Amino acid sequence: MQAEGTLPAAAARLSREAMRVIGSTIVKGPVKYAGGARGETELSFDPEGRRIRVQADVWRELSLMGHWIRDAVILRWAEMTARLSKGAVAPGAVIDKLLQSAEPWRAGPAVRGLYEGVQKRSEGDRGDGGGTGPRGPLVCVWTARQLRSDFDVDHAIPFVFWQGSPSWNLFPADKRVNNAKRDKLPTSDRVRRREEAIVGCWRLLAAKMPVRFRRDAERWEPG
Repeated sequence: MQAEGTLPAAAARLSREAMRVIGSTIVKGPVKYAGGARGETELSFDPEGRRIRVQADVWRELSLMGHWIRDAVILRWAEMTARLSKGAVAPGAVIDKLLQSAEPWRAGPAVRGLYEGVQKRSEGDRGDGGGTGPRGPLVCVWTARQLRSDFDVDHAIPFVFWQGSPSWNLFPADKRVNNAKRDKLPTSDRVRRREEAIVGCWRLLAAKMPVRFRRDAERWEPG
């Protein structure tokens, strides 16, 4: 039986080989040769930790300008595909495929579905300001306000800074609160005050989707 959130064995081998080739190419190419115009090394490779280090100011700019870079890459990729296919594949067809919305990935549909289940079971209950849990009402992680069905799933670390959706970074939030937060990190004071709710979400995720939550947690390596 295939475990939740895993690839079949053959696909997993291909994925590992592809990632090895991509990683090697990135290190030997842009990491080695990009930048240096200011006499500084903006990118470097840490062989011991096997990670790429990026200067903080460069990372912030890349995060904020990422959508412009993405669009340029998509356009050039579509043009190259059409050229290599000698007209068999139209650029527009490639662009349509590559521009498919990232919203389902961003929102973490499995995590949202789990929170929706809690919300439906607790309809009619009154929020007590505590944390969301397997038997408690669904509340906004940042305000303790009990949530209705139109709640948002917030990336505590904003998507613009880290374009991934690990389960431990996804929390139920009031729409107005999430819109006000946007691309800002929660303050340390807010995190301390809402620690119980944050941990409650983690306990819920660990109980209901243990394989994914454990995998996501193991992949997190604070810098």
